[in-house]
Amino acid sequence: MNIDGLSEATLEKFIARGFIKNFGDIFEIGKHKDEIIRMEGFWRKSYENLIESLKRAKKDRTSKGAICTGYSQYRSCQCKDDLQRTEL
Repeated sequence: MNIDGLSEATLEKFIARGFIKNFGDIFEIGKHKDEIIRMEGFWRKSYENLIESLKRAKKDRTSKGAICTGYSQYRSCQCKDDLQRTEL
């Protein structure tokens, strides 16, 4: 999946800070807004652009399939419910 503003380096920073522990956490990154905005090289506009990209990716069927893979312990209908409840 290709999400604008979410480079490998950015992912590594988010993982190191504990924001992302599994694939689905990418779509809940908004919980860490204040911390992200204070990160070196990551300003409010970068954060806003990333959130918009994640919102677009969340609507994309390919991305949803990838998210469901991250939630392998759930049945697909439960995964769909999780996606609908996820807020950015």
